[in-house]
Amino acid sequence: MNKSRKKALVGAAFILAGVTSIQTTSALVYPEFGSFSAGEVSAWRFLVGTAFLLVIARPNIKSWSREQWRWVIIVGVTTALMNQFFYQAISRIPLGGAVALEYLGPFAVAVWGHRKPRQLLYVLAAGLGVLALTRPGSGLNSLGITFAFLAAFMYAVYVLVTHKMGNLIQGIEGLAMSMGVATVVTSPFLFHSWHRMTHSGPLFWRLIFVAFLAIAMGFSFELQGIKRVRPATAGILFALDPAMAFTTGLIFANQLVSGWDLVGCAFVVAAGVGATVDAARSTPVLPQ
Repeated sequence: MNKSRKKALVGAAFILAGVTSIQTTSALVYPEFGSFSAGEVSAWRFLVGTAFLLVIARPNIKSWSREQWRWVIIVGVTTALMNQFFYQAISRIPLGGAVALEYLGPFAVAVWGHRKPRQLLYVLAAGLGVLALTRPGSGLNSLGITFAFLAAFMYAVYVLVTHKMGNLIQGIEGLAMSMGVATVVTSPFLFHSWHRMTHSGPLFWRLIFVAFLAIAMGFSFELQGIKRVRPATAGILFALDPAMAFTTGLIFANQLVSGWDLVGCAFVVAAGVGATVDAARSTPVLPQ
């Protein structure tokens, strides 16, 4: 096995581990949105996860260049917005549908990076999948769908900027500091809920576990994966996000999955797989 293929396989394993960790934690916090707002849960996840990462990474920031700091800040702000929008979405609509819509972000990266006539077929397939997921009676509503699409846009940006930061800063030092930036961005939610959260008993300890699994583990895995593959190629691996979300939503949040949900998810995943496999075999229009 040549070195480049081994690097890609290792990157794929990291991304799949990250997808599993993050989608599992999304389902675990879903029942708590009655006690705390989506913004508050997301902010606390950043705070606790950042603490874990700083202890693990112990970043040596004294030697960082201005460019490294710039990308750390960009990744931090992007991640904060992406997760805030996503949590606002899943507090209003089923987890599987929200993740399928959010996945359109990295799917767009693959399509935009390799613009060809047959890419329109993938766009059409993804569109049909979205129609199946957002049909009347699906449990989705306009505000939840809007937040999911905003999360999708930020997800596309996240794939691109994380790839850049991962190549500028070794290990998870950049991730630890970018999560610190995300904590600062979401700090108003922390101040608003500090007393209630620290006196919430079992919920507080569940959040600590979720933060470790999602931020310290999940995002670390994704960073290590994204830095080893091209952004367009990462899309084929993130295509598993919707399927994993439907599975974890069913297991941990007791969310029912209909036949149309499965059809919609299948179309979105197939479109993502097709687009990114095609992208991996061709020369990109845009730099990767």
